[in-house]
Amino acid sequence: MTNLMEEIDNGLAEFGLPPISNVVDNKKKSIQYINTILKQYGNKVTIPFNSVLDQYDFRVKHVLFSFGLGIVLSSFHNLKNKIEDEYKKYEIQQSFIYTWITLCLYHDFGYF
Repeated sequence: MTNLMEEIDNGLAEFGLPPISNVVDNKKKSIQYINTILKQYGNKVTIPFNSVLDQYDFRVKHVLFSFGLGIVLSSFHNLKNKIEDEYKKYEIQQSFIYTWITLCLYHDFGYF
């Protein structure tokens, strides 16, 4: 591995997603990045992201980096295929991306 951020950006590119290296240090750009992904799924998440941004916006860098890190780590233990196999019954396009962004958005939500 050359550089973790480079690996994250390369992993995202494999899913047709733009790199996060140029947005992760900017809260506004990070929010836009997350919203762009959510729009692909009609914003179908358990708790609408925009409705919780007031309490949550300080976490977007963490969410975005967790998302990218998960993309890299998903190649280990076949996580991507396991998630896609489990969720294919819901007919969600790119169910791995949908599931992973949802997990990253709300994995710390109980702290609020």
